[in-house]
Amino acid sequence: MNDDKKTRAQLLEELALMRRVIEQSQRELQLANTIQASLFPIRLPQVRGATLAATAVSANEVGGDYCDLLINKNNRLVITIGDVMGKGVPAALLVAMTYAFVRNYAFDIDSPAQIANTLNRSLFPQLDFAQQFLTFFYCTYNPENRELIYSNAGHNPPLLYRAATKDCEALPVRDFFIGGRLDAEYREGRTVLNPGDIVLFYTDGIKEGKNKQKEQFGLERIINLLQENHIYDPASIQEMISCAFVEFLGEEPQSDDVTMIVIKIERQILNI
Repeated sequence: MNDDKKTRAQLLEELALMRRVIEQSQRELQLANTIQASLFPIRLPQVRGATLAATAVSANEVGGDYCDLLINKNNRLVITIGDVMGKGVPAALLVAMTYAFVRNYAFDIDSPAQIANTLNRSLFPQLDFAQQFLTFFYCTYNPENRELIYSNAGHNPPLLYRAATKDCEALPVRDFFIGGRLDAEYREGRTVLNPGDIVLFYTDGIKEGKNKQKEQFGLERIINLLQENHIYDPASIQEMISCAFVEFLGEEPQSDDVTMIVIKIERQILNI
């Protein structure tokens, strides 16, 4: 009888300890979520002749998606987006490292290729050790001549809606992901954005999201939504795509992080 009581007491003590460990883990995850949320741009940059919108929705408490927007010393808009392989705290730590690196260099360096090359060399030891990789897209936009210059390290090519033709095209230049090869050399692509043009930057969580029938949301749906809603402002375009995505998933949970950035060039640019 005494042995039974002792066993029950030990069991209750172990359960209480497990509860405290779980609660501590939950508090740490909530703190990590708060810290990661603080890395998302709170105020979007103001860019002459263009409007912007950005959103990020994690599938779990912390995620592996990364994005940032800022203005560098030469008044270029910097847009960068990426996705760390995997989920959870390890991916979130690499997101934080990427954010810190880009913030350290982006203000002074105009060349997207130089940023990508330096990022790959800097993060390669950590990514190689952890057997992870990072897809990374980095671009600068010059509001004076509306030129977009970019490098793409294995990321989903952003979609460019051309107002003149009403067609969508993927930005073509794409190289190896960050952490794949130490000797990788990244190229630059260039394009000029015209009034009414829209660029959608996104992570693969939206393209690869699946419904109950295991059907993917897919690139074609994203393109159709961009074409159908091109008359609206970036925030509305983003909302239309997000609503269509949620409706498509139905009762299925979001399985991966979803991040989007939209830039639209205004049709009338006033000289002030």
